[in-house]
Amino acid sequence: KSLLGGSGEDRRPLLPKECEILGIENYISYNFPDNGLDSVLLLDIIQSIEEYVVKEKFIPDIVFTHTPFCLNIDHRKVYEATITCFRGLEKYNKIKILSYEVVSSTEWHPINQFTPNVYINVEKYIEYKHQALDLYAGEMRPLPHPRNWQNILNKMSVSGSECGCLYAERFQLVREVL
Repeated sequence: KSLLGGSGEDRRPLLPKECEILGIENYISYNFPDNGLDSVLLLDIIQSIEEYVVKEKFIPDIVFTHTPFCLNIDHRKVYEATITCFRGLEKYNKIKILSYEVVSSTEWHPINQFTPNVYINVEKYIEYKHQALDLYAGEMRPLPHPRNWQNILNKMSVSGSECGCLYAERFQLVREVL
């Protein structure tokens, strides 16, 4: 996905720093239109993911993707492409697929059916998340907006309280073959 923001600011130069903060060594960015994936053939998005998996010669254990219950059309299209790419073919049937919520997108969907049933304790990673979000200061908003650091921290705290830890991120299990 292109990292062009709604303001038209090109955020792609921030990606290497973001990945460095989060400890991500292998990544790729595509030049799809921001907030316009509904104008791109779903097959083109699917093939981009498939080509990356083939090129890197790996089959992931876990795939994280957006929830289909986001207000953002790009998030819904990425979910559709991901689910299609990693459909239950034999070579992919051992992959656990988890969807995640996105603040100021998931909770604003009028028919939000995101039901978290998997939690990851993120107590050790709070500072990394804060540093990573600081790179996108132009996307953050003042209180009471959900895309405010204090509200993001509050959400992780409430999520942690749901599963017995200080801070957690919530996911919905989409598929797991045991």
